[in-house]
Amino acid sequence: MIKTIYKIMKSFKNWFNENFDNVFMHPNRKRAVSVLDSSNGLVYKTKNPPIESLPEGATEISNPHITLIDPSEMQEFKKKIKELLEKDYPELQDLPKPVFGRQVVITRHNGNQFVIADISNQEDFHNYVSKIWRKLEVPNKERKYFYMTLANNSNGDPLVLTGDITKRNFEEKS
Repeated sequence: MIKTIYKIMKSFKNWFNENFDNVFMHPNRKRAVSVLDSSNGLVYKTKNPPIESLPEGATEISNPHITLIDPSEMQEFKKKIKELLEKDYPELQDLPKPVFGRQVVITRHNGNQFVIADISNQEDFHNYVSKIWRKLEVPNKERKYFYMTLANNSNGDPLVLTGDITKRNFEEKS
């Protein structure tokens, strides 16, 4: 009996992990872009990978996401991007699934600490963001390095800025 319950629970956990993005879409919009939020930049809402090492005083991020377009870049296009997300463009439905790589702890000069995870499939995300800029008929902006903040020492506030993160942040930590 216990083995059967365990198998059912394990099956549900595997299904849930594979279908998380589809399960938590906005209830009135059953489209892939409903996991995007344009209220503060353009972010892809997704779940955190398991945190390998949580520093003392750090809290898991309350609203996990990957920033696709920074708020400063998006400012003049915010209205256009919101309109774009409301339309049913097939090419924007195919959001890349993040492939998480290495996790590192970054400490800034002001004492802020962040646990961040590398996104291994950078090119997939660059291609997706390029599609958005092309659809808006706007020249592609500077290529950013995609990552996900998993935890910080600011009570898990997702709006506390990490500063510039580059590939080097993940290479320097060995």
